[in-house]
Amino acid sequence: MAARRSLLLIGIAGGLLAGCVVAPPPAPPPRVVYQPPAVVVARPPQPAMIVETVPPPPPEHPYWVWRRGGWHWNGYRWVWIHGRYVERLY
Repeated sequence: MAARRSLLLIGIAGGLLAGCVVAPPPAPPPRVVYQPPAVVVARPPQPAMIVETVPPPPPEHPYWVWRRGGWHWNGYRWVWIHGRYVERLY
């Protein structure tokens, strides 16, 4: 009788355990990253060069050279940088 009871308990336990399934953990939800829209500044084309009259060099620096002016983009608009005399680099 004890043997039958043991076999019965083993059968019941085996039946209960047969239905157990080890499932993988659920996949994590997709990661959503907010990216603000890109701001693209459309830079207008550079304006035409401005013709500057070259003045004579300063009397205290007769060997300096003229560096002509040019356009510079300051992040918002084109700005003209005037020409000037600079020390000659050897």
